[in-house]
Amino acid sequence: MNFYALFGGAAGHAVLRPAAGGAMRVRALIRPLGPTARTGRSGIPSPAGRLDESCRLYLGGPEYSAARLEGAAVDFDGKRYRAERAENVYFGRAILYVRAVLRPTGEEEGIG
Repeated sequence: MNFYALFGGAAGHAVLRPAAGGAMRVRALIRPLGPTARTGRSGIPSPAGRLDESCRLYLGGPEYSAARLEGAAVDFDGKRYRAERAENVYFGRAILYVRAVLRPTGEEEGIG
């Protein structure tokens, strides 16, 4: 089991730009982090529910670990985001995928 078997058909392309420099094109599933995604079965917003509606959820393959993703710029769909709160999701001892919250920087992709 791997990220691409789970999400590959829905994944799009993004460009990751770590603070140390460089760029890497990756396939990732990036979706709005909206109220329906942030409420539990009770319908009460979770603590993550306090996030700005412009934030996105990033799900990507294990080739770019959470340690490398945290703080990186992510260019997607004409906008630039900053990766926050990244974490690896494991299946056994192997990283299955990486998830993070993306917060908009207010810049267009490819700028800066």
